Amino acid sequence: MPDKVDHPFFSALYIRNQAAMERALGGLRAEQNTRAAGRTLIVGAGTGQDVHALGPRVTEVTLLEPDRSMRRELTRHFPELPLLESQAEQIDAPDASFDTVLSSLVLCSVQDVDAALREIARVLRPGGQYLFFEHVRHERAAPQALQDALTPLWKKVGGGCHLNRALVDAVRRSPLAVADVRQVRDGWLLPVVAGRAVREATVVS
Repeated sequence: MPDKVDHPFFSALYIRNQAAMERALGGLRAEQNTRAAGRTLIVGAGTGQDVHALGPRVTEVTLLEPDRSMRRELTRHFPELPLLESQAEQIDAPDASFDTVLSSLVLCSVQDVDAALREIARVLRPGGQYLFFEHVRHERAAPQALQDALTPLWKKVGGGCHLNRALVDAVRRSPLAVADVRQVRDGWLLPVVAGRAVREATVVS
């Protein structure tokens, strides 16, 4: 099990600046989250911005958030929603529990991306979908070098966030089958992709 997640400085900064961050994203989060349907798990729920962006086909919502400061925000704003305290690498839910799992700007900060994706596949029902909205490693060498150089410091001030993770590659090597992925925002440090992957009939635990 990875170390306990606790980033009080980053969480306070994020909470204070979340409105500005959402304005910067525009409608990208809502565009992605309207694809969710059925029983939905939000991994790394943070302050709950993904809840507001869910579409009408969602029937149940469960939140997963290991950070204590973020959990306080979720409990205050969404007391009616189930809240799991476990980390993405060991989700406290039975196999095949959800129709949709989604993450938004979360996989950059989990300690073991491959383990988290295996867990996401495990808790999805066969045919269920994983919706990912994540910033990723740049495709070009010069921006990659900048991401690599800044990541050690960035991790310390950004709640464990890695600028240089090749997250689409991680999804492709997971038990999930990538159905579609597209870049929705360019940038030297924070190019963002939105995609969908599907749990096939057989998943290796």
